[in-house]
Amino acid sequence: MPLHRLPRLLALFESSLVRVSIAVLLVLAGYAVLFVFFSRGYADRTVEFRRQELKRLAQIALSVVEPARQQQRAGQISPEQARMIGRDLIRRMSYTDEAGSNYLFMGSYDGEVWLLPYSPPREGANEFDLVDASGKNITRELIRAATSASGEGYVEYDYPPPGSAIPQRKISYVVGIPEWDSYIGTGMYLGDIEARTRNYFLNALVLTLGLTVLIFLAIFMTLLPTARSYTTLLRLFEHISRNPDDVPAVPVDQFSAGTEGWRLLTGFQTMLERIKVNRQKLQESERQLERRVSERTRELSNLLQVSHDVASTLELEPLLGLILDRLKSVIDYTSCAIFLLQDGRLVSLDYRGPAPREQMLALRLSRPSAAEEVFRLRAPVIISDVRGDHRLAHVFRRSAGEHMDTLFGYIHCWMGVPLMVQDRMIGVLSLDHSQAGYYTARHASVALAIANQAAIAIENARLYQESHQLAALQERQRLARELHDSVSQALYGIALGARTARRLLDSAQAEDQRAAPADSVRADSVRDDALRRKLAQPLDYVLQLADAGMAEMRALIFELRPESLQNEGLVAALSKHGASMQARHHIAVETEFCEEPPLSFDCKEALYRIAQEALHNIVKHAKATRASIRLANDGNGVMLEVRDNGAGFDPNGDFPGHLGLRSMRERIEKLGGTLTIDSAPGRGASVVARLSCSRRPAKG
Repeated sequence: MPLHRLPRLLALFESSLVRVSIAVLLVLAGYAVLFVFFSRGYADRTVEFRRQELKRLAQIALSVVEPARQQQRAGQISPEQARMIGRDLIRRMSYTDEAGSNYLFMGSYDGEVWLLPYSPPREGANEFDLVDASGKNITRELIRAATSASGEGYVEYDYPPPGSAIPQRKISYVVGIPEWDSYIGTGMYLGDIEARTRNYFLNALVLTLGLTVLIFLAIFMTLLPTARSYTTLLRLFEHISRNPDDVPAVPVDQFSAGTEGWRLLTGFQTMLERIKVNRQKLQESERQLERRVSERTRELSNLLQVSHDVASTLELEPLLGLILDRLKSVIDYTSCAIFLLQDGRLVSLDYRGPAPREQMLALRLSRPSAAEEVFRLRAPVIISDVRGDHRLAHVFRRSAGEHMDTLFGYIHCWMGVPLMVQDRMIGVLSLDHSQAGYYTARHASVALAIANQAAIAIENARLYQESHQLAALQERQRLARELHDSVSQALYGIALGARTARRLLDSAQAEDQRAAPADSVRADSVRDDALRRKLAQPLDYVLQLADAGMAEMRALIFELRPESLQNEGLVAALSKHGASMQARHHIAVETEFCEEPPLSFDCKEALYRIAQEALHNIVKHAKATRASIRLANDGNGVMLEVRDNGAGFDPNGDFPGHLGLRSMRERIEKLGGTLTIDSAPGRGASVVARLSCSRRPAKG
């Protein structure tokens, strides 16, 4: 270049347009470098990220079927049942990525397709010899990865995507399940990633070029005074390119407020802050998703365990305790109770919590109560704060009455769940918590699932108990009939024959006395009279034994089949039993009875059996000469008292092999009553049973 042209060339650099043009060229060159830098690593990072995502999804699927595998190892279910549960769980799993909906697949080590949601007709087919476009055996490669030492791995092959006949490169990740001889996996097509990468590059290129044009249009408009802001932006971009996860601080305070540079950097700072917030939200969403999957897995595992537990027994009392204890592991509560519907009222049958258990088991819920809303809706009801202003909160406080600040002082949140069997409500599951607003709709749905299983188990236990009671009643009636038809009739025949012989003997003796015997036969009459007197004594003895045997047999038949209790009532049955005891054992029995109490038959039978057991103990152990039976009704409850003047005993003592006291207590507590025993050596004994009159006889 001639030297005389050099000054003219240097003069060109004095022009703002030239300097801006050169700056544009240089910045475009810088953007090109950045673009190449990002483009070189983006595709690889995207593929690696998706590979890791496939691995994570397969591991999540493996954790979802883990409860079924554990149940199989424990012998709770068969391998076939475990595989069916696993397939059902995996079938429900689907996820969405940039290419749309995607699913997981399952197959066996012998090549059978278990689960293929995007192609259901292929499920059940054997694809052991399935090959891709290049001749690679796909199924064998999947099985090889699943049965490798690590039990998992990636497999790449060429296979047409759904809805297309053109093979594309695909990568799958599988994990093996040795117990089921099967594997779970998911996959992605690399062509989708390449297309998204190209779109990303194109969009990034357009965005970069557009941003460059906008920036340099501003430079052209503001010329050199605003160039400093763009230099700052370049430094920020370089920092972000080197540290993509680090959001740098934007030096907005270096520019005057209101200038273009200030506004530009302020906008860039806002954009970075939004990116940071969105990234945090994304990370939080991922954590929440993982927590939900973990919680749902735990809930499913606990529900399976509850199903197993409630099916493990048909005894009602241990079943109720098992339900409440298992519920604690699923839903936290401060106290929990099971109320069953009996005679039109909700009766507490079992309780867990800080309040005295005896008081809580004596609870009877009547109208109005919060449980009435559960009956009306046939759905769970939650009172977030029982001390608030909600209508149900007022109902709860009125129902609790004077116990609200004492016995129920710890309760702040309440949830009632219906116990239903075939659209018929049999009770309510009540959960309380000391923290207001604790229970949510999720708690209600889980509790309802447990309550549905518990209701069926409770109903089965009740039917099982009733069948046992019916069998015992039928056996007692059979024994009573056989004793009446055989032994009782035989004793009656002996007594009848003895009475007839005694009557004939007395008649013969009277005729001899009326006749005037001659002197020749006087000696024979004396001998006959002596013989009759000798025969009268054994006949009287046989007659006495027959009468005593008849009395014993009547008492035994009455104990086996107390018809008077059902036909005439509790007062008549107690009167007859007291009279029978006085006649059989010669113990003076005093009775004091009220009017027939308004109780159901099971309550009357329980009181009768308690009196029967107490009188039996008096005869067998007390050595008493006097006993009394008292039945009273004060309008709120019925009281039965059996007292004697015998030797007495220590009520707190241990009596191995004697179950009478325990059976009496179990009978009355089962019906919500109380039993009090007052005795001491040398001063007799008193047994008092109390039962609420609210347990009225059922209609029909």
